[in-house]
Amino acid sequence: MKALLAEREGWGSSPAQGGGGAATSDGVNVAGYPALPTTATGDLIAFREKWGGGTPADVGRPRLAKGAQWPLPKDEVRTTKGPAGEPIMHALEATPAPSLTPVPAGQIDAAMKALLAERSGWGTAPSKVAEAKPRSAEAANCEVALRKAAAAGVIRFRTGSAQIDAASNATLSNLAKVAQGCSKGRIRVEGHTDSVGRAEFNKRLSESRAKAVADFLVTAGVAKGRVEAVGYGPDNPVASNDTADGRARNRRIEFTVTD
Repeated sequence: MKALLAEREGWGSSPAQGGGGAATSDGVNVAGYPALPTTATGDLIAFREKWGGGTPADVGRPRLAKGAQWPLPKDEVRTTKGPAGEPIMHALEATPAPSLTPVPAGQIDAAMKALLAERSGWGTAPSKVAEAKPRSAEAANCEVALRKAAAAGVIRFRTGSAQIDAASNATLSNLAKVAQGCSKGRIRVEGHTDSVGRAEFNKRLSESRAKAVADFLVTAGVAKGRVEAVGYGPDNPVASNDTADGRARNRRIEFTVTD
C-alpha cells in the first residue's frame, strides 16, 4: 500500500496517458480518470470501502444465444386500423356442435338392396394373381435339357466384358444341338451378375452377355425367331455375394423355354 501511495504521489494531481495531467473543475482529470480527494492512507481506505464488493454488472448489453454474434433486430406487430382508427379485433366464434340427421330404416334397406343387386351382376370376383398359362410338355422338357447341358459345361466371359471365353465354345455348341432338337418352345437366354459394382453397369453387362450367347446359338443353326435375350443384373442371386464362391455362382447364364 505504501509503495502504491508513493507511486501515486509522483503523479501529481492525477495520472494521464503519456505523462501527468491536471484535474478539471468537475473532479475529472484530463485523462478521463476521477481525481482522488486525498492521498492520506486512512482517507483512501475509507473512500475505497464505499465502493462495495462484487464485480460490476454488465449493464446495457443483452444476452445472446449460444453461438450468436449479434442480437436479433426488434420487430413490432401492428394491427390493421378500422374506420375509427382503432385496431380491428375479431372475437373467436365457438364451433357449433355437430348435428345428426336421422335416416329412416326403410331407406337404408332399400339402398343396401340396390347395392347388392348391382354387385350380383359383376359375376365371380377376379383373382388377384392371374393363373400362369400351363406350358406344353415339349417346352418343359426342352428347358430341362438345356439346363442340364449348361450345368455340365462352362459358360465364361472376359472380366467386365460380354466376350465369350474360348473355353465355353464346346458347351455352347452342345446347347445349340439341344435347342435344335426341341420341337417346340421359345428359348429365353437369361444373364445374371453378382452385386460388385454399379447396378446399372451390371444390368447392361448381363444383357450383353445373354445376347452374346443367343447370337452364338443362332449362328450355330437355331432359328432366330425362337431365341431372345434378357439381363437381370444382380437382382436374382442364387447365393450370397459376401463370398467369392457365392459371387461366382451368381455370375451365370440360364435358359427358360416358353410356348
